[in-house]
Amino acid sequence: MTSKAQAGDRILGTLRAADGKGVVRMQDRFDTDIDDLWSALTDPRRLARWLGEFEGDLRLGGEFRARFFSSGWEGAGRVEACEPPRRLLVVTDGMDEKDEFVIEATLAAEGDQTVLVVEERGMPLAYLAAFGSGIQVHVEDLGAHLAGRERCDGAARMDELLPAYEDLAAKRQLSTRPKWPEGTRTEEHQMTSNARAGIRILGTLRSADGKGVVRMQDRFDTGIDDLWSALTDPRRLARWLGEVDGDLHLGGQFHRRFYSSGAEGTGRVDACEPPRRLLLTMDPGQPAEQVIEVTLAADGDQAILAVEERGMPLDHLAAYGAGIQVHVEDLAAHLAGRERCDSDARWDELQPAYEDLAANVS
Repeated sequence: MTSKAQAGDRILGTLRAADGKGVVRMQDRFDTDIDDLWSALTDPRRLARWLGEFEGDLRLGGEFRARFFSSGWEGAGRVEACEPPRRLLVVTDGMDEKDEFVIEATLAAEGDQTVLVVEERGMPLAYLAAFGSGIQVHVEDLGAHLAGRERCDGAARMDELLPAYEDLAAKRQLSTRPKWPEGTRTEEHQMTSNARAGIRILGTLRSADGKGVVRMQDRFDTGIDDLWSALTDPRRLARWLGEVDGDLHLGGQFHRRFYSSGAEGTGRVDACEPPRRLLLTMDPGQPAEQVIEVTLAADGDQAILAVEERGMPLDHLAAYGAGIQVHVEDLAAHLAGRERCDSDARWDELQPAYEDLAANVS
């Protein structure tokens, strides 16, 4: 079992700011099943082999203390959400008594592999690049553990990664400082999305088997059942996404025409697990065939949506990223009772940021 991170300078993370604090988001894919990855993230005996020492209760509502090997971070935390084997939400001590960090991990099975997304929120913007490099070291150590290898030299690897994360922070006009505060080597923690000149970017881009992959994640102030309805009821889809005619049940086929992108064609429902997962194949059997996977998770009074679309040409990856974000924003507008945006204008706003992201995809 190995992580796909092999190149020494491969960057897994994206950086952004939210409410004056930093956000780091990591995503990687591992050659193991979802239950094994969940175990590696939640079993204290396995955590001690790659992340650090944990004492306490790691179940829902439990409190614990931890000391991370690579970063030297030490402090307390509590488990705010635990939905085996797909989602874990942890709150930990921040860099002073007034601060807290939030770490959210989501897992998704994909064939014989599992995709992990980790988002850490709440760090000072001045240390965002350092957090990015530190968190990537943790994810790489997880990959080594799953492959039966030893952890890396954490300090040396952080020094290798730091310049790339400083470049990411500079491109997004985020304040950075390469060193940690007095007495702290690194305080790694957690995980979300990017921004460019104040524009909130929801997506990440990557390649797989020579094709592009776009992944979006956002949080909505509604229940999971209402969000599922907005994604699967043709009458509601017609208010924000487009016209969908046909059978939206498992195995059903349909025709669609999307407003913002103008995309039109056929589709097939390959998986339907209300209200948590939907898997669609667009234009099945055609050269332009693509797969869209949607997963939903309840979080208190809110619902979290992750959308991954796979199969587009790499030279069109940035345009797909911008277009898919427009769809997600139109969904948010619908849930809030607002009208859809001016899609052409919004697309033009988003495109440069996604071009920056696509430049790092090969």
